[in-house]
Amino acid sequence: MVGALARVMLNGHKLKSEARETKEKLGLDSPSENILHDNTAQAVEAPRGTLYHSYTFDKEGRVTRADVITPTAQNLANIEKDFRASAERLTHEPEGSLQAKLKMVARAYDPCISCSVHLVRLS
Repeated sequence: MVGALARVMLNGHKLKSEARETKEKLGLDSPSENILHDNTAQAVEAPRGTLYHSYTFDKEGRVTRADVITPTAQNLANIEKDFRASAERLTHEPEGSLQAKLKMVARAYDPCISCSVHLVRLS
């Protein structure tokens, strides 16, 4: 897991003053692997995880190759696992309610995904 929750769980003891108080007020002082707690952890630390990137340049200094691995890509297996588990538990829900709850899971991993990705129904 990467992102705000992982950072708070691993390094929360390093937080100073207001951030430490916020962490304790929000109940993030015990270990949690619940991805929905990531939304709460985002109030304490930056919302996204580590962005890995590397570049190759030619002799003129132009980029010839770029490799960017976003936090969303790093979490893709977990996102799919949590979508599958949630969808299986919520099969009795009306479609609108199911969509809203699955969007919560997506935003827990990547709060920017709602605005950066839009689905278009073609049929």
